Amino acid sequence: MNTRNFVNAAMLSLTALTASVAHADGTSEAEPTHYRYGMPLDIAQVVSIREPSMRFCQVVTSEMTYIDSAGQRNSIAYRKLADVCGSQN
Repeated sequence: MNTRNFVNAAMLSLTALTASVAHADGTSEAEPTHYRYGMPLDIAQVVSIREPSMRFCQVVTSEMTYIDSAGQRNSIAYRKLADVCGSQN
């Protein structure tokens, strides 16, 4: 196997590894669904909400991981004002 084929195979493997996120309970999560206004959501339990840390008030993309009524883990990305916006006086 020449160096170019080895690098290509390594990049393909790395891409496959980063395509899903593994969780401690053995489940995996694909890329989050992007929320559209009016989109119906089936949220039985919120697992986590993540957003980038910001110093200034601006719009950010947050990601919510949740369990639906069928027990499936899902993730949705949505745009919102950063948490710091509510703490400014």
